[in-house]
Amino acid sequence: MKSKMTEGKIFSKLLLFALPLVIGSIFQLTYNLFDYIILGWFSDNPIFSQAAIGVAGPIMNIFISLFSGLCVGAGIHSSELFGKKDITSLKRQYTSFAIVFGLISLLVSILFVIFLNPILTISNVVDPLLKKEAYTYLAIVSIGFVFCFIYNLYASTLRSMGDSIASLLFLIISCVLNILFNILFVVVFNLNVIGVAIATTISQLLSAVSIVIYGKTKYKEVLIFKKNEIVIDRKLLKISTSYAIASALQQIVLYVGKYLVSIQINKYDAVVIDAFSASSKIDDFVFAPAQNFAHATAIFIAQNKGAKQYDRAKKGYKVGFLLNLIYGVVITTIIFVLKEPVLNLFISNNPKILESKQLVIDGGLTYLSIMCMLYMLPCITNSIQCYFRGVGKLNIVFYSTTVQIIARVTFVYILIGLLSKPLEAVAYACGIGWLFMIAFELPILIYYYKTNKNLIINKI
Repeated sequence: MKSKMTEGKIFSKLLLFALPLVIGSIFQLTYNLFDYIILGWFSDNPIFSQAAIGVAGPIMNIFISLFSGLCVGAGIHSSELFGKKDITSLKRQYTSFAIVFGLISLLVSILFVIFLNPILTISNVVDPLLKKEAYTYLAIVSIGFVFCFIYNLYASTLRSMGDSIASLLFLIISCVLNILFNILFVVVFNLNVIGVAIATTISQLLSAVSIVIYGKTKYKEVLIFKKNEIVIDRKLLKISTSYAIASALQQIVLYVGKYLVSIQINKYDAVVIDAFSASSKIDDFVFAPAQNFAHATAIFIAQNKGAKQYDRAKKGYKVGFLLNLIYGVVITTIIFVLKEPVLNLFISNNPKILESKQLVIDGGLTYLSIMCMLYMLPCITNSIQCYFRGVGKLNIVFYSTTVQIIARVTFVYILIGLLSKPLEAVAYACGIGWLFMIAFELPILIYYYKTNKNLIINKI
């Protein structure tokens, strides 16, 4: 099979590969966004229902990021093998990872349900009804964790071979179905929070089944296995696991940090929780494309490293960095101009909740006004980290993310007692965390880039 990233014009190759990932990440976020919007417009108690989703979101994201991070990390190893055109090893790497981590994902799902009640208690959810709603939502959504792993495993494998279109198409279909199921279960059957949880789970199941069928049909050479090819290759598994765990830890640390921040927010009333939840969803739409431009660049670097095209890998990194900077300028401008109209979309104009709605919007505007001054920072940090992902130094990604989260959480806990508005504290703490992250990883990048460590330029 021919590697798509090791030849041709770098800018067009990288951009065309990255765009489906970016669009896919946006559609992925619509799962929770439309849950949130439909509850806001059609729930019997929109502020309360949205607050329940707001409480559940940071918890759920830790586990979703676990499965996604594992597959992204393993995909870097797949990209190297594909760049070498070593299909035999690629198949052995895939089956080894799928068997072991598929079982782990099932175990994690079971343990999640068992310990869900204590998790919510630790989450500082004071209102018992709010806690009950969040529990119900998370218990149902956890059924889809295994489907989430399957989808991400196939999507990551396809991307490692240069196919970023397929996973996008199936994700779009799944998101459309999720919207339709939300309307059915919430608007028609009036199931509120339970309805959006059921809709999400069914949609994840359908996306997993669809991408499996496509992968086995289109890429028979890689994804159709004879009986003797279904093996656990310890050597390949060890390499994939090192990549996967480092990537997963980096993702988990990020969402654990967000969860620790949410613990401080959960002690306030539903209005503050809802304002934070709405603002965070806008944040997610800002961050996800930046992460995917960086992810595409990491795959580009890994494939060209595997093909021993080291100069091309290095040039691709510069192009990827530029794309992320351009994106940062554009998205900052958009959010600055449209932040209030977007926040208004999230909650209905029901006269019974107009006062509460305005309080939610005011809180969101306070947060986003500060964040608009900071959005360039995660674009920079993602661009720095993708170099280390591409050359396989995921431990540096993990360390820098850990530094960022420790700084962010520490300053949230400090500032929330000093500032009058809790969301101001959260926003300023985000900026401080990113600055700490850049201060940690930038000198390491300069060292690796100048010395070509782990990317041996012109030594083919």
